Amino acid sequence: MAKRTKTPSRMKIKDMPEHIKYTKLNIESKRFQNTIKMICYRAETSFANQLALNFKKDANEKRALAKSLINSTTDILPDYANNKLNINIYSQANPRMNLAI
Repeated sequence: MAKRTKTPSRMKIKDMPEHIKYTKLNIESKRFQNTIKMICYRAETSFANQLALNFKKDANEKRALAKSLINSTTDILPDYANNKLNINIYSQANPRMNLAI
């Protein structure tokens, strides 16, 4: 208990012991995370732009719709005979929405 009371609740990085000193973020990890975030953002933007062809609303509403569709439950059914990908989207607003790509 006495050791704990002697330890300050806040400490500057320069005052930390060398073996536990926090110097910087792991650069490789940070870059990998940023790359994944950029890929996801670009995919979401591309999907929102595809919706823009049939959805004449504000850009923010298109992005919100894209996020909602990405996070919704779906059934993906390939139709090999007709070279189509049938997607059944289940959401809370509509019982069922069918898309054919």
